[in-house]
Amino acid sequence: MFQSAVVEDLSQARLWHSLSVETDVLRQHLEYLRGRGHPLPGDPTLVAAAIGGMLSMVGIALLTAGRHAPDIGDDEVVDTLTDLLLHGLVGKTTVDGGEP
Repeated sequence: MFQSAVVEDLSQARLWHSLSVETDVLRQHLEYLRGRGHPLPGDPTLVAAAIGGMLSMVGIALLTAGRHAPDIGDDEVVDTLTDLLLHGLVGKTTVDGGEP
């Protein structure tokens, strides 16, 4: 489905529509957080789509890598993606802002 959406008429915006529908639960959660005063890096629809796009592409790449797949276990993939989404590129910090 992804490949067919990529090569079809781009004016149909099929990829954006699909991604935004598939990440609607994330958008709702992000809107809830924003409503509670939690700062977001951008619009909840865009942030949710960015998360979904990253997760989808990494998942597709790992699942189709075959013998070229990195020697990384499922737990490490999940933990890495969770830490990236939770802490971004800044990484984990202590309560006082120092290194963990």
